[in-house]
Amino acid sequence: MESEEKFRSLFNTIMDGIIGTCIKTKRIVLSNPRAQKMLGYSE
Repeated sequence: MESEEKFRSLFNTIMDGIIGTCIKTKRIVLSNPRAQKMLGYSE
């Protein structure tokens, strides 16, 4: 399994919410399904 595949697999299945933001725009640029569920959002 390639490293990006490993990252995606872990990112999408971990029970913790993960959110990535852009410092310049102060916008969310990625989030995993758990973070979306915790905040009441979906992709």
